[in-house]
Amino acid sequence: MVKNTEILIEIGFNRLEADVYVHLLTHPPSTAYKIGKQINKPTANVYKAIESLAKKGAVIIEDNKNKLCKAVNPKIGRAHVWTPVTEYD
Repeated sequence: MVKNTEILIEIGFNRLEADVYVHLLTHPPSTAYKIGKQINKPTANVYKAIESLAKKGAVIIEDNKNKLCKAVNPKIGRAHVWTPVTEYD
């Protein structure tokens, strides 16, 4: 059976983005700092992954003091923004 993170990597997420996104699906909204501590990854890298996920439409960052992050429903995200991009020569 393929893990959720492997599916996310197949559609264009990197390993850390996939780990962060799966974590957000299974936990309440969190700050990047808290996510980094919970998944045992460097906080600076988690911040970058969250910014990238937000650009891809997979994560919403609340515009408040704490900058809480929450995952976008995968059914919505997959249908609208996560289609892999193919480059042509």
